[in-house]
Amino acid sequence: MKILQNLTFFFARGLTLKVLMFFLPPLFAVILFRSPYVFEHKYEVGSVWLYDDVVAPFSFPIYKDEKQYQEEIARVYNEVYFIFDVDTQVYKNQLNEIHVFLTNLKSYLDLKQAHQVKSNNKRDSAEIENLKKVLIQKITPEEVEKIEFLYKVGYFNLNKLKLSAETYLSSIYRPVGVISIPRSALRRNEIVLRKGKFEEVYKQGKFYDLSEARVFAEDFVQKNFPEFGVIDSTYFDLIAKIFYSFVKPNLIFNEEETNDLIEREKSKILRTAGVVRENEKIISRHEIITPEKYLKLESLRRAQKERGIGTGQVLKDLGRFILISSILTIFWIYLYMYRKKIYFDNKLLSLITALFMFEILLAFLITRMKAGYEVNYLILIPAFSMLMTIIFDSRVAFWATAAISLVIGSITGYSYDITVASFVAGAISIYSVRSIGNRMQIFRSFIFIFIAYAFVVLSFSFQKQESINVILTKLSFVAGNALLSPILTYGLLVFFEKIFGIMTEITLLELSDFNHPLLRELSARAPGTFHHSIAVATLAEAAAKAIGANSVLARVGAYYHDVGKILNPEFFVENQMESDKLHSSITPEQSVQIIISHVEEGQKIARKYGLPSEIIKFIPMHHGTTLVAYFYGKALKRRELRNVEIEESNFRYKGPKPDSKETGIVMLADSVEAAVRSLDEKTPENIEKTVEAIFENRIEDGQLDESNLTFKDIEEIKKTFIQMLVNLYHPRVKYPEQEKVIEKKSGENKQVKFKATRKTKKSGNVSS
Repeated sequence: MKILQNLTFFFARGLTLKVLMFFLPPLFAVILFRSPYVFEHKYEVGSVWLYDDVVAPFSFPIYKDEKQYQEEIARVYNEVYFIFDVDTQVYKNQLNEIHVFLTNLKSYLDLKQAHQVKSNNKRDSAEIENLKKVLIQKITPEEVEKIEFLYKVGYFNLNKLKLSAETYLSSIYRPVGVISIPRSALRRNEIVLRKGKFEEVYKQGKFYDLSEARVFAEDFVQKNFPEFGVIDSTYFDLIAKIFYSFVKPNLIFNEEETNDLIEREKSKILRTAGVVRENEKIISRHEIITPEKYLKLESLRRAQKERGIGTGQVLKDLGRFILISSILTIFWIYLYMYRKKIYFDNKLLSLITALFMFEILLAFLITRMKAGYEVNYLILIPAFSMLMTIIFDSRVAFWATAAISLVIGSITGYSYDITVASFVAGAISIYSVRSIGNRMQIFRSFIFIFIAYAFVVLSFSFQKQESINVILTKLSFVAGNALLSPILTYGLLVFFEKIFGIMTEITLLELSDFNHPLLRELSARAPGTFHHSIAVATLAEAAAKAIGANSVLARVGAYYHDVGKILNPEFFVENQMESDKLHSSITPEQSVQIIISHVEEGQKIARKYGLPSEIIKFIPMHHGTTLVAYFYGKALKRRELRNVEIEESNFRYKGPKPDSKETGIVMLADSVEAAVRSLDEKTPENIEKTVEAIFENRIEDGQLDESNLTFKDIEEIKKTFIQMLVNLYHPRVKYPEQEKVIEKKSGENKQVKFKATRKTKKSGNVSS
């Protein structure tokens, strides 16, 4: 718990965190908007160059467009012949291998047939097994049995098979041969065959790859062995397999030589398309950017990057960091001098930093859109301004808007028109929400934002004599900005309220609506408490205004300070005239527990209804750790009669004490309103004495020690309370008719009036 408290203190007032938040936005801007080597401007083919003339500071080559260069490189790959080395021994070797295989097959079949006649010849059996082992290197044992069957029924002619195999291999190898790579790997239909020192080009159809050799074997067998179809078509595949198994590539791909050839051809392709001479004009202001001029601009950018070796960019980034830091320093100084409450609250500073960084990030994302220079009018500065106004106030928002407008102008190419348009639209959006009553009124700012932007855009466009198409493009982005800014403001307001735990003026105004479900329930179940809360709110609001505190916060806090009385309203005197009878039936200890429990129950109810923590704290703090004097006095009398031990702490509220001017004001207003309402004679003198006594009691009891209220504030609050209460309870003139009615009623009234004397200094009330 202690560590958590230390972290909270560091977050609230830590100097290190302040320094971090000061440098974070400019550092973030520099990281996102790295300084380019040549231009801060965006440009593309077909657009108009709206900036100063560009003259070559030195001679540099014109680099080809990357797409064009890659196309020329791809053309090299497609045009270069793949080189293959010819192995002339492959055909002879494969022909010899198939002869050996067929000879072994014939020997196997002959021995197998003879063995069936003389089954007791062990020598033949051994030789048969050896031959079979040789055969199954090419075909499976099952396939050997199939050949035995064909031989047995007279369909297997070994001489025909031998001649067909020779013909098949001759058809494969005689034209050119078989390549060692798939045909799909070739980039063209011709290949180069290298035989020693000689090279020759061969076209498609003169050579096979392995997959094509297999297909050719299948077709060849079906044409030359039609008799197999009568028995079983699978014999076609078997014979084709035997033929294909003896095919081996004789054209070996020379990858090294081919790659060298490709590299030599690539080296012939020039990376440049000319030269720009020193002092040559590259482009003039208002000139159309042609493909040729675009290449020159890009080449200049590249040349300066290569010459700068990074130093130029570092200096530009450092300069941008210093510039943005200087702009924001003015805003931080304003906060330090005129908004110390914000400056010394690092949670609020973190919120401001987050808003600055979010706006910079938004500018980065928008400027990355390929929509030309006009897209900069889509940067949502008005959303930033409205959020600053609603969360803080219009003056803070105005200074923040000036700062962010200058920052955005600097990171978008030092654009004067963007800076002015952002500032004017932001200032107008501040005006549109400065007296906002509810969230939905945010959307009325749409028309204000659009008009502000439109005036600035038209003024600059008319001076530049821009075309109607350019003006309409800018206005379309302005319309998008005006539409998106209120939507983004609405969404982010809820987000920031939840994440940072802040309470805006809009939240307070919404909570002050008597149609709020909790206030409606309070008025229905505890009407006396509801009217008491309204009276306390009226006193608190006037006193807060008198000393410069947050009057709206004080008023809303007073509305909800007694919501805990909803659960047992009949035990509080303002809700039931006979509440004394309820308390007379139970002990003072039980009564005080019921009275004190309305604080804890009130906090539970407030959380259930989602009230902000700033409002919830009014519930325990309006009593602080005060003594419930009425029931404590009853308990003391009971002790004298029954000799019972009484602990004063059991008759005190658990606190905490008021920690702000607003909560301190509500504590005083609550006590004063209840005490004055209970007076029999509400004369100015009695009211003043009662107020004086209550103020003196709260000060002596130390209840206001943590409230930041000065003696000057307390005197002003006291003066305000007395003035308002005297005006509220001043004597009224009785008309003759009213006097007759009163006399008649007085004569009929036989009830006994009991007057309880109270000590002014330690006055207690069941309504506390």
